[in-house]
Amino acid sequence: MTNETQPKKRGCFFYGCIALIIAVLVLAVGGVLLVRYTKGKIESTVAEYTDPAPVQIEKADASPAKVKAIQTRIDAFRNGLASGQPQELTLTADELNTLLAGQPDLKELADKVYVSIEGDQMKANISWPLPDIGPLKLKGRYLNGTANLKVSVTKGNVDLRIDDFQSKGKPIPTQFLQELRKHNIGDDLQRDQQTASAIRQIDSAEVKDGKVIIRSK
Repeated sequence: MTNETQPKKRGCFFYGCIALIIAVLVLAVGGVLLVRYTKGKIESTVAEYTDPAPVQIEKADASPAKVKAIQTRIDAFRNGLASGQPQELTLTADELNTLLAGQPDLKELADKVYVSIEGDQMKANISWPLPDIGPLKLKGRYLNGTANLKVSVTKGNVDLRIDDFQSKGKPIPTQFLQELRKHNIGDDLQRDQQTASAIRQIDSAEVKDGKVIIRSK
């Protein structure tokens, strides 16, 4: 018999994009280092923009009552899609962090990422352990910083990009940012069938006045 109180997994649509954002960041920066930099310059750049230890990430309130209240609203939005009537779901950064921290299988991710929204700008504070990338030895180093994100969904088309990234209190070099801004992470999200199906039901999504506003078709 299925336990009806077991939390439902939300898939990439709500959470997987965070891991994708960081993967794109690491791979793009790593690629530029390998192609354009000498060995000595790579080592100095890695030391300048990464750390040998993680930093403490802010913790969200993941009390069962708060998680349940937010997920009830999300379920109502999802169920309302079947009615054919326009639906709207509004989530604050605090609620997004609660959802992330409230999923047992995503607790490790919640220890590395904390989302904030300032006006119309979404940000992600991260402390992420780095993998080796080919000959680039990064294991044992951490990327500690803040990513500024550009997020929009228009008629089922997702545009999600890293607009800026600061590590150790300073922006990463321009050539890294240029590579990051080229990549629409929304394209990667929509390769997952479950995520693509959910996105097709959305008419628009925007970050505005400290909230994420999602509207159905």
